[in-house]
Order: sequence, then structure tokens, then C-alpha cells
Amino acid sequence: MIEIAIAIAVVAFALVAIIGVMPTGLRVQQENREDTIVNQDGSVWLQAIRSGALGMNYLTNHVELIEVRNQVRNLSTTNLYTAVTYERGEVKGDLRDGRDIVGILSTPRYQLDRKDQWTTNLIRAYVRAISGAASDQLVARNQGRSEFGFLYRMTVEVVPHNPVAGMDTNIADPNLPAEVRTNRVNLLARANSLQANLFDVRVAIDWPVTLVPNQPPRIGNNRREFRTMVSGTMTSTNSVPLRRPLYFLQPTQFAPAP
Repeated sequence: MIEIAIAIAVVAFALVAIIGVMPTGLRVQQENREDTIVNQDGSVWLQAIRSGALGMNYLTNHVELIEVRNQVRNLSTTNLYTAVTYERGEVKGDLRDGRDIVGILSTPRYQLDRKDQWTTNLIRAYVRAISGAASDQLVARNQGRSEFGFLYRMTVEVVPHNPVAGMDTNIADPNLPAEVRTNRVNLLARANSLQANLFDVRVAIDWPVTLVPNQPPRIGNNRREFRTMVSGTMTSTNSVPLRRPLYFLQPTQFAPAP
């Protein structure tokens, strides 16, 4: 009987230790799964934006909402673009296809209007997982959203490259030596060319996102950034249904002049 009691005690002690470790193991597994999804999705979005991708219409199954905040001086306006849904034969929402999604996400971070005023644009999208298991991609809008899917917030910035940051490019000084003035003029010409044909693209993903009814989404503490540079031009086209322009990066190869 003593031996049986000791054996039961040992087994019980082992079970308690195993059960105590299980939450940690499950949390680590969940974090690894989320890291994998974010890495794969970040690469997809970066490639779509840098190439001005068209025809990626499956993105409408994953983008829930795009928030565009425009700020001019102290005035700020926010526009929301939602995914298309079908309710009782009626079409609701704004994002009809992948062209609309990529075109909004590629909006330049800074824009100069006709009144010489700078507009700062903040572009954020709430996205359900593109990669990963089917359970992470659940949307089911017609039957009510499933909260088992993995949702993250993506912030996109497209900025003209600044090659002269920290350099002295003043050419108005009358006391400049001829050689220095020539170097600065060449530097400004090169900078103008690069700013018109080279862009820095940054995609930042914050997760997880928890949707709370009648409240702003709750954003987790995890964050990862993806960066690249695109040589090419920025083109725009008007979208009548969205009542706003869509922007697309058009990659181009450049070669030194002979």
C-alpha cells in the first residue's frame, strides 16, 4: 500500500507540473504562428505596393477597413473605406476590387496642393490573415463575422527618397568658391531626380487586433516593420465610385547617361 501511495503521489506531481507548463507551450505556439503569418503577409503587401499590383481581387476577402486621415496644418479629416458586403440583394461598402485597395494604400505620405499647403496622410488598414490556416482567414460577412480569425492593423507610408538629408545644399551664398557651388548645384540636380524617381516604402504591422462592439479596436503590443525602396514613378487615376484618386507605383529601370 505504501508503494502504491508513493507511485500515485509521483504521478500526481508530474501531472501538476505538465499542466502548469501547458499554457506557456500553447502561448509560444500561438506567438510563433502569428509571427509566421505576419512575415508572409508583410512580404505580400510590400510586393503588391512596390509593383503597383492590379488584379489581386482576393484582397477584398481580407481587408475589413481602410482608414485615411488627412491633416493640413491643424485641421484633420478622416475617411473610412469598408469591404463590400451583400445584404438582401443590396451592395454595401467601398472596396470593390484589389485595384481600389492597392490604390488607396499607395497614397503618398506627404502631398503639396495647389495652394502650396502640405497634406500629411495617414493610411491604416485592418486586415485578416492572408496566409496561414483557414481558421485564421475566416470572414463570413454574410453570416456575421467570425472572431476566430487573426486580425492585424497595417500602416503604409510611401515617401519620396531624401538623398541630401544632413547635407548643406545652400547655393545662395555669394561667397561660395566656384568648385563648392558647382558641387552643390550637381547635388541638388541629383536630389531632384532621385526624389521624383525613388520612393521609400514602409509597411508596419501591429497585432493582434481585438474588435469590440461600439468601441475603437484594441491594438496589441506586437509590431513588425517591412521596408524597401522603389525606383520608378508615381501615377494616379481618379476613382468615381470612391470619389478620390488612386495611386500606383510604376517600377522603372534607370541607366547612366552615356
